[in-house]
Amino acid sequence: MCFISTMGYSKELRRKYVDWYIQPEDERMPRTRWCDQNGPDESTCIRWESQPWFQPMVDEAYANAALTPDADANIMKALVAKAESGDVKAIEVYRRVQAEIRGPRIEDKSSADWSDEDLLDLLEQEIEEVRARLAAAAEVSTASTQS
Repeated sequence: MCFISTMGYSKELRRKYVDWYIQPEDERMPRTRWCDQNGPDESTCIRWESQPWFQPMVDEAYANAALTPDADANIMKALVAKAESGDVKAIEVYRRVQAEIRGPRIEDKSSADWSDEDLLDLLEQEIEEVRARLAAAAEVSTASTQS
């Protein structure tokens, strides 16, 4: 075990705990098992959660996790699913995201000018393009984890 500073455990170990901490509870191993595998007592980890350094480190870890391609893909999957279910807000958000990525597809035409069929056709086309990109990203992600 690497001991430094008055906190006792290395910043690397505390960062590793934070990485465990930000995982969804139903996906992460129990704290007791994490502690058994990594060294500190469970009570130490519980105390870490009330330390002044903990929340900023958690915030930073969440921000870094949100910037991953996997997080982006998961967000887009959820947005597409909501849009497919007919959620008008999701459709609008999706269109804005797409417009930012590649610029507007239909010049100077607001959504109020589109017929329901036009919107549905556009949405279906966009969904197919997103699915294709997600499939390609999943292949790259799978290939990189198998390497």
